Amino acid sequence: MAMTPESSPPSPPGLTDSFTTAASADPSKVFISLATTPILLGLVLGRSLAETIQQVGLASEEIFRGDRLPVLNVTDAAADTSNANDNTTVAND
Repeated sequence: MAMTPESSPPSPPGLTDSFTTAASADPSKVFISLATTPILLGLVLGRSLAETIQQVGLASEEIFRGDRLPVLNVTDAAADTSNANDNTTVAND
């Protein structure tokens, strides 16, 4: 049996040509499948960028925390308090 160009060999049941299936796909499905990867990548990058910005904000808060606070001399304040307590005790005797 000679094969002519018009005839094609029979395909096994259940198998389809993937090129034919992809070429005849719905354009909206093709668009969705092409848009899925960039959208997922954007979500992942956006989340990591937000976390990075939050970490930078916390680090800068720690750096500038000491700049805005007044300098407290703790040893002088403790000595003044103990002197005040001694004076009141002596005055009561």
